[in-house]
Amino acid sequence: MFTTVAFFESITNGSVYTEVNGVLDQSITTDASNRFQSPGAWQLLAAHVHGVNMQAAQVNAPSLRTLALPEIYPTFTAATIASNTGPVLFGGRGVGFVPAESFILQISRAGASAQPVFGAFWVGPGVNPAPQGRCYTILASASVTAVQGSWVLGSLTFNQTLPAGRYAVVGMACVASGVSYARLVFPGVSQFRPGVVCQATYGDEPWDQNFRMGRFGSFGEFQHNAPPSVEFLGNTAGAVTPAVYLDVIKIG
Repeated sequence: MFTTVAFFESITNGSVYTEVNGVLDQSITTDASNRFQSPGAWQLLAAHVHGVNMQAAQVNAPSLRTLALPEIYPTFTAATIASNTGPVLFGGRGVGFVPAESFILQISRAGASAQPVFGAFWVGPGVNPAPQGRCYTILASASVTAVQGSWVLGSLTFNQTLPAGRYAVVGMACVASGVSYARLVFPGVSQFRPGVVCQATYGDEPWDQNFRMGRFGSFGEFQHNAPPSVEFLGNTAGAVTPAVYLDVIKIG
């Protein structure tokens, strides 16, 4: 299983490997310095960073300093999500964290004034293989008031009724202008909130296929009458009506 955690802060010009605050999160502990605490021997599965005049980004944790602090490449030089700006995928070879240690994102940027920086790490014990079976893509809508740099919870409304039973989510995509990231909140699951980078418009999706049809394993399970909710992290503030696509397999 894995969860998607986010980072946000307005960073001044000329900053060199400056720490970016972790976004307050109900699925993973943050300390007084807004640093995430690894609940166990978790690993970094993927990473994504974007912001105006981005120059570099690194993963930092105490246990990593014995060798090198890994660079995140590419990063994306825009305040909002642009076309083909998917996360870096580490394919099971990402760095690991020691239980209870802090891990952070730090970035370098140029420019004439402070600008917002957004980032996300996909972290967890590992990717759970998707179950076998036929995969169906279903569409849901949501309506939320996005807050820049904060998670906002919304309900999903499916455009068709699912037959009674239990379903595994094995892929996700989200189309929403003004939103950087979206993640699922499954009933009864507190620690793992798996998510994706949102696409600003239709047609930006080719890079996102790594998070579809079981390629990134199982996101979680739900009963037909207790679907997951969804959280959105805005890169601007305002009302948004995201379209959320879920790839599901009926498992019971």
